[in-house]
Amino acid sequence: MRCLVCNNEYTGAECPFCKFPNVQINGDYDEGIKQLMPMINTHRQNFFGSFTVGLVLLRRINDNSGSPQATSQTVSFGQIKTLINSTKWLDQQIVAYPNSDHQIEMSIELDRLYEKTNLPVAIRGFSNPDIVNIGIQVTDEYSFKILARNMNQTIKGESDLIRL
Repeated sequence: MRCLVCNNEYTGAECPFCKFPNVQINGDYDEGIKQLMPMINTHRQNFFGSFTVGLVLLRRINDNSGSPQATSQTVSFGQIKTLINSTKWLDQQIVAYPNSDHQIEMSIELDRLYEKTNLPVAIRGFSNPDIVNIGIQVTDEYSFKILARNMNQTIKGESDLIRL
């Protein structure tokens, strides 16, 4: 079954992504959808209206005994619905250390109406460590890319398109 709100393919009593119930339409499908549209639109606005995306920043600091401790902080890009067809850059600068595949790896936090999920993200295009800003480019309410630009405001790399 395909969800009437988020278009996610699923089986069961409700969509696991947006929690909209599995609705069976008896009779004329178009007429049934027409009658359900107020409910569908309300659920879509509530669900996507509360959907935020943030970058998880990891820091290693030494405690009083000199032992390294890992801490994390999530910095929000904002609500997906307010970022559609735009790019938003975080104010924070980070030092990007690429792996052997010339990618920087990070984690993105998706905060949905019902749960928080961390997604690993890899940004391609790095051969050396660099100081970068991280941004999000939202194409629609279901997909976005994570970008990195250097101090000269030149985009150095981007992630694959992330479909929600």
